[in-house]
Amino acid sequence: MTGDNNSLAVLISGGLRWEEKSLLHTAERAGIEMRHVHVNDLALGPCVSLPPGTVVLVRTPGYFQSIEVAEALEGMQCVVRNPRWAISVFGRKSATDLWLNKHRLPYIRSRIVFSPDAFDEVELALGYPLVLKPIIGGFGRGIHRIDSRRELMMAWDHLSTHAPAHHRCLYLQRIIDVAHDLRVLVLNRHIISTIERRNTGEFAKNIARGGCGIPYALGKHETAVLDELSPHLPSGLFGVDLLVDVTGQTHICEINAVPCFRESAALTQPNLVYDILTGLIGGHA
Repeated sequence: MTGDNNSLAVLISGGLRWEEKSLLHTAERAGIEMRHVHVNDLALGPCVSLPPGTVVLVRTPGYFQSIEVAEALEGMQCVVRNPRWAISVFGRKSATDLWLNKHRLPYIRSRIVFSPDAFDEVELALGYPLVLKPIIGGFGRGIHRIDSRRELMMAWDHLSTHAPAHHRCLYLQRIIDVAHDLRVLVLNRHIISTIERRNTGEFAKNIARGGCGIPYALGKHETAVLDELSPHLPSGLFGVDLLVDVTGQTHICEINAVPCFRESAALTQPNLVYDILTGLIGGHA
C-alpha cells in the first residue's frame, strides 16, 4: 500500500467471502469508490501513508493480524472500522468478559486457568457442566462441553501437550440452559438485524457449524440489555451474541468485531448490505 492511493474507501481482507464481495458489489452499484486490498499484499510501516481520513474497513481473518493492520492505519489517521481497541478486546473472550464486567453488563460467568491447581476454584465458582472455548477464535470452533473433573483434566493434558506455551490456558464458562441463541447486528450503536440461530447437530449453534437462522423479534428484556450495551460501543459494525435462558434472563455471550452477516442479510431486510456499507463509511460517501 502506498501513499498515492486516492480511493474514497479501502476494504482490507484475507480473501473475498460473501460479505466482502457483497460490500464491493454494493459499493460499485451505488457509485461509491472502494478499493480492495488483500492483506498479503500489505507492507505497513512508519514511512507508509494514506491520505488522512481515508475510510478503511478491516476484515482480515487473524486476531493479531487485524490488530497490527488497524493500529498501523490509525497511525496514518485513517478512519478504521472497526478500531484497534475493539478488535483487541472483543477478539479475546477473557478480555471481553472483563470489559463487560467493567460496564456492569450481563455476561456469562467465566474463569481462565493456567494450571490444574485452580480446578477446585473453577468447580466452586462455576460448577459442572462447563463450556470450554478457545480464548481467541470464532465460528464455533474448539467449543466443548465439560461434564466432570476427568474431562477437564483430559482437556488440560491435550493442551499442555500440543499447544504453544502462550496458549496453555483454559477459558471456561458456566453453562446455561439456552432457550434462544441470538445474533444481533449493531451498526453505529443501532440495532439493524436480529436472527435466532438453531443447530440440532452441534453443541455450538453457529451458522458456520451447520446451524440455520430464523428472523427474531427482540423482547423488552433483550432490548434493554442492548440499550445498556450500545452506548459503550464505538462506531462500526458488531455482531452481538445474546443467550436467553429458560428463565428469560439475557446474557451477552460474545461481541464480534468482524462479524459475518450473510444469514442476516438473507433473512431480515433486502437493503442490509447497503445499510452496512453506508453506515461504515458514514459521511465519506
